[in-house]
Amino acid sequence: MTASPPVEQPRRSSLSGRTILHGALITTSAVVLGNVLGLIRDLLIAGVFGADGRTDAFLVAWTLPEAAVPLLIDGAMTLLMIPIFTRALQRRAPRTVDGAVEGTDPVREAVGGTLPQLFLALVALSGIFALGAPWLVRLLAPGLVDPALGVNAMRIISVSVLFIGIAGYFVAALRAHLVYGPPAFVTVAMNVGIIGVILLGHTWWGVLAAVIGASVGSALMVAVQLPAFIRRVGLVWRPIRGGGLALTAFMPIAAYILLRQSQVFVERFVGSELSPGTISHLNYAQKIGQVPSTLALILAVVTFPQLAKHINAGNPDQAHRRTAIDIHIIGAIVLAATVYLYAFAEPVVQVLFQRGAFTALDSQATGAILRVYVLGLLGQVLVDVLCRSLFSERATWVPAISMGIGLLVTGVIAEAGAGTWGAPVIAAANAVGITVTGALLVRRRRSAVVPAAALWLIIGRMLPGTVLTTLFALWLAERLAPLPAVWSVVLGLPSVVVVFAVAGVLTRGVPMPRLARRGAHR
Repeated sequence: MTASPPVEQPRRSSLSGRTILHGALITTSAVVLGNVLGLIRDLLIAGVFGADGRTDAFLVAWTLPEAAVPLLIDGAMTLLMIPIFTRALQRRAPRTVDGAVEGTDPVREAVGGTLPQLFLALVALSGIFALGAPWLVRLLAPGLVDPALGVNAMRIISVSVLFIGIAGYFVAALRAHLVYGPPAFVTVAMNVGIIGVILLGHTWWGVLAAVIGASVGSALMVAVQLPAFIRRVGLVWRPIRGGGLALTAFMPIAAYILLRQSQVFVERFVGSELSPGTISHLNYAQKIGQVPSTLALILAVVTFPQLAKHINAGNPDQAHRRTAIDIHIIGAIVLAATVYLYAFAEPVVQVLFQRGAFTALDSQATGAILRVYVLGLLGQVLVDVLCRSLFSERATWVPAISMGIGLLVTGVIAEAGAGTWGAPVIAAANAVGITVTGALLVRRRRSAVVPAAALWLIIGRMLPGTVLTTLFALWLAERLAPLPAVWSVVLGLPSVVVVFAVAGVLTRGVPMPRLARRGAHR
């Protein structure tokens, strides 16, 4: 009898490891598919509607779901509700032979005590957005060419806030039950809705087809999870006390996410005062620039449970190693992408977007913005990785304060320079603002999890190889310029990656497999 516990513990540990690995693989696949569909969505919008005052109106309305998704799904909703469901699962009595729960089920009580309140709050919020659309459009984009179209788009898309909030609730509940499949595909569902409605209805509704598609897509985010939610959790409406115990953790996270998303508000506010199509050019450049950073950050998503485990176990040294490896690998990927997109910005835009209503002038304007925007990619991933460490330890206002300072820098630079130098200054303001935020997070970090000296050393090691590769990429882009854009893109990408890898290895800026193995074993 004494030999059974040592055998059971490794088995339980192995099962947990397989569950996390399975969830990580599903999430990674869904993120890649969602990003591909998001790119197809943007290509479709660019090809069908171009870049003008109509697409500007859509993007102003799109601000609502664009802000709601990170707030209600990726961040605050998850971190608020998962602890509630986890505690309820821990209090749940063992199941009987027929699978029923003995006595009152704490999980169903938790649903009954939180879901009705959330539903009513989201209905009220959607109504406020619909009724206040004229003021919101004027606030977000005072110089919009077609404000009436913007108001109609805002009213149609306001219902998406309700569906996105419910979808975020389902994500938290299912992940607490270790169900990863349906929650992983919510972004896929959103993009499928938008693409489908645009293909079917753009001739009748024009750009409003994209807006209707966003509302349909948000409903699909709920539908793709509903069967699993009913099967594993259940829809009940009984009240429960103490449903808001995690509010103190919710507020700093929500503040950080809203401030982070406000960089887009600043871009569109200032861009609306420039020529029609500027907001669209900014959006397309941002979408291209975010692809490598999003893909690189999948590593942080996959290793986050391991990082949280080290922090909760009181192992700061191992947590530091995990974070240092993540930053080194993610930083190297993003810097290679930065060099490539800086040198080949316009050919990339031409290959991706220049067709239909998207003209060569649009490619030129978007390429000029992209070349500046990518200078902030390292700052973006640095902020994301550091904030995961910060929020995994405790509720803290440091990320929100740092992001607020960075946002102020973004707004001042954009407002001061856009009138003279145009949209590229707005992209520069974004890059400077997020870089300032990252620097503040490093400087104000006092925990042993992410020592500032180690982070600056990692970044410093990557810079020489980055500079050498940039010189090569600019030389290569000039030599390939006479060729068709597709050949510049196809030949430039592997050349830049290979040179970056070689230069990084020679200068010790690229992490070698030996470093990853050492960190993994510890």
